[in-house]
Amino acid sequence: PYTTGGIVTEVKQSKTLTFKPLKDAVADPGEFLESDWSKFGRPALLHLAFRALDACKESVSGDDIVKHAKEINEKAGDQYKVEIDEAVVRHLAEMAHAVIN
Repeated sequence: PYTTGGIVTEVKQSKTLTFKPLKDAVADPGEFLESDWSKFGRPALLHLAFRALDACKESVSGDDIVKHAKEINEKAGDQYKVEIDEAVVRHLAEMAHAVIN
């Protein structure tokens, strides 16, 4: 049985992680982590909306971002097509246009 105090040292083992290049990961993101089950499919929609925002740097109007999101969605493979919630995409565009001091 345990009768006296002792000292324990935790040894953390290093682990090597590998990732796809960003260019490949943007086009082929793989599986999305669902963190909020009440908004199922939202990570894929946000990924698409951010891609549209990135493709449309010169104009950040909600209509332009929605148009680009639809174009990207049409070009996407069947496994990456998402149902576009235009309100969410517009809201993202408005927040991207905001100036934070």
